[in-house]
Amino acid sequence: MPDAILPPEDLKQAVVDSVGKTPISFVQLMRALPQLRGTDDLTVTPGCILWRGLSKAGVTALLDLHGEGAVFFWLCSPTIYTVTGNAPFLGLMSSARRTDENVWLPTLVGTRPQSADEAQKAAREYAAELRRYSVAGF
Repeated sequence: MPDAILPPEDLKQAVVDSVGKTPISFVQLMRALPQLRGTDDLTVTPGCILWRGLSKAGVTALLDLHGEGAVFFWLCSPTIYTVTGNAPFLGLMSSARRTDENVWLPTLVGTRPQSADEAQKAAREYAAELRRYSVAGF
């Protein structure tokens, strides 16, 4: 992928092409498309951050694609990010967090929705990791 600045529609297509059939992490997506790097947060609700460090164009492209049903955000274990040192250094989303605090909900980007089985497995892994990290003070 060239380093040229892609127009919005081309950026959206590049995101879909980069994700392909298997969900990928935001780290992988930004390696494939450096144009996505920036200082903005991708949020789905106030205070719930899916990824930190995206460009304005990247946030717009991902939210547009999500709204169009072209990409989906998959819950995942935070270990996918923390094992490589690529976590966004925010507290994990949990019921124990203050409501005025920004929290991170670890997600992958996919081109299809998670199946019920995949979502249940991810939720179990997330809950197990949340217990582990809350004991460790993450």
